[in-house]
Amino acid sequence: MGLIGHRLQPDAYGYDRTLVATSDWVRAATDPGDRIFVGLTSHRYTVRNPIIVYYLADRGPGVRDTLFNPGVTNTDQVQTRMVSDLERTVVPYLVLDRPSAGLSEPYNDSRIPGSTLLDTYIAAKYHTVCDLGSLVIQARNDLLRQVPPCPAVVP
Repeated sequence: MGLIGHRLQPDAYGYDRTLVATSDWVRAATDPGDRIFVGLTSHRYTVRNPIIVYYLADRGPGVRDTLFNPGVTNTDQVQTRMVSDLERTVVPYLVLDRPSAGLSEPYNDSRIPGSTLLDTYIAAKYHTVCDLGSLVIQARNDLLRQVPPCPAVVP
C-alpha cells in the first residue's frame, strides 16, 4: 500500500512518487527554517490534504490549521486565520493537491461547499511554478530567490 493508500488514491504508486519528488524539490528550494503550506487546488471541500509533505520535505507548516477537516477548514473563520498565518510567516511555496480538491462524503456535511477566502488569497499572491498533475507547486509572486527547475516524475 502507498503513502496515502490505494483506497483513497487509485494510482497510489504514481501519486507516492509525485509526493516524494515534490517533497525533495521543496527541501532543495527552501532553507531549513522556511515554512511551507500543503493544501488543495481548491479549498471549498476539505476532506483531506497530503500533510505527509511537511515530514518528507522536513519543513514546518506556515499555518496553524494543517490537518484539514470538513466543516472546519472550509469555513470563513478558519480560512481567514490561514490567510493571516500565510501573510505572517511569508510562506515561499505552496504544495497543492489536485485529486483531493473536490472530494466529499455524500452522507455528511463535507458535501456542502465552503469558503473561497483562501483560494482568493492564493490566486492573488501565488503563481504556479510546477504542475505535476496530481500536485501543483506555487511560489509567492514577490519571491526574491531563484526557483529551481521542476522535479522530474517518472510515471
